[in-house]
Amino acid sequence: MDFDDCKKAKQENQLISCYMFEFHQGNHPEIFWKYGKQIEFLDDIMWYTVTTPIAQDSKLCSPECSIFVTTFDHYKLYSFYLLVPGVEARGFTRTVCLCVTIDIKTKVINLPKKFIDLIQDYFIKSVIPSYEPFKKEFSDYIGSLIATVKAFPDSEVYINPIINEITPIAKGLNVEVNMNQQPKKPELFNQINNDLRKVESLFDFDTLTEQISSIMNTLDVILPYGNIFELKYIDTKQFLNFGGIYGQNYADYVIDLFQRAEEINSQKYNLISLLKSHVFHHCVNCIFQSIPLVIESPDIQSCKELARKFSIFVPNFTNDCLNQVDKVDDNVITEKHSIIITKHVDRDMNRIVGILNPELGYYEGPLCPYHSIVDRAFGFQTKTDISFLINCLSRLKEIEYKFVAFMFKIKEENSLQDNPNISIFDKQTLSNWNNMMLLSGVSSSIQTVEQIPISWGIVAYY
Repeated sequence: MDFDDCKKAKQENQLISCYMFEFHQGNHPEIFWKYGKQIEFLDDIMWYTVTTPIAQDSKLCSPECSIFVTTFDHYKLYSFYLLVPGVEARGFTRTVCLCVTIDIKTKVINLPKKFIDLIQDYFIKSVIPSYEPFKKEFSDYIGSLIATVKAFPDSEVYINPIINEITPIAKGLNVEVNMNQQPKKPELFNQINNDLRKVESLFDFDTLTEQISSIMNTLDVILPYGNIFELKYIDTKQFLNFGGIYGQNYADYVIDLFQRAEEINSQKYNLISLLKSHVFHHCVNCIFQSIPLVIESPDIQSCKELARKFSIFVPNFTNDCLNQVDKVDDNVITEKHSIIITKHVDRDMNRIVGILNPELGYYEGPLCPYHSIVDRAFGFQTKTDISFLINCLSRLKEIEYKFVAFMFKIKEENSLQDNPNISIFDKQTLSNWNNMMLLSGVSSSIQTVEQIPISWGIVAYY
């Protein structure tokens, strides 16, 4: 995807695809607004997003908009959830989701904070006007329940539990029960109603489309093979969930953050074997940028071995570089702390940090957008790809046999001078490293035979 392709994509608003949909109880998801280009796997994506636990985190008549960011196949998904109150709906709520999809095979886009704020503000302004009418209908609904029990005493077996459940909700919303309601057929209160009023009537889609188009036309696109060390993370931290949520309450969700989650505190595995490679590169890139890597877990002791393994990527590491505290905020972090283990991170900090949560399975912080390239490995074509890996090599604190190279291919040293993809500075760095590794007694690992390509890289063995 070159510059002209990006310009054309911007003009056609094809950088992202948006879908707003609702799930009716037991029915197929109902899409009522689209933006951008039609994508494949749409049904799978909708079912996937609605099953995330965060979709149930909001409260009734609360303008909170939950956000969940994850990956599905080769798509990055930003899913915004909002609960819309409705007397006819089961649980008196209807979950509306706006899913923003980005095809990460062809473009690398991190949605700016102004985009996320736009969606949150749009949701809140759209739904708040429905709160007062809902409270009136809710008052009438409870009154109908009470009147029905009085008219049909046999119905109290299944209607009284409903009354007992929703009475605290009514008090929490300051709803006074309308006792002047007429009774209804008891069976009406024991059915799932999918014949609901149109939820889309709450939303002004023309305004939403205009606002999204305005932002997308000014959005900077990060092309594959861009320079990662020129990226700036000022607006907001990036949140990634690799494959699902994992933890005490979400045991059924597949975790893709760790290869061997149960071995996190074991000396048996190195980082490459323990962490999925894309997570590994995000975390190491964070350390290389002198941004503190914070490992967040309720059990600090269980993460000490993981922190020790990361310490090998800290230039000039000393014991002072590793810190352990109960809570991380702006007052705790100092320049000398490269890796911090903590029970809790204050998300309102001004300082940018990278957060790795082994229990819930997510990384939040500066991103290295080249993990997919590194995963494919062994055939880099551009100067930037090689520069990133040379930067990794040049920042290691020492050379030992436990560093086994496998990240990228080069030929013997003389051929470096003929490689147009390697800068003069990088050629000198590679040459120095080549000589140093030879002097360190690991020549059998890096020498070439008849110009057969060799692989260099990093594996932290312990």
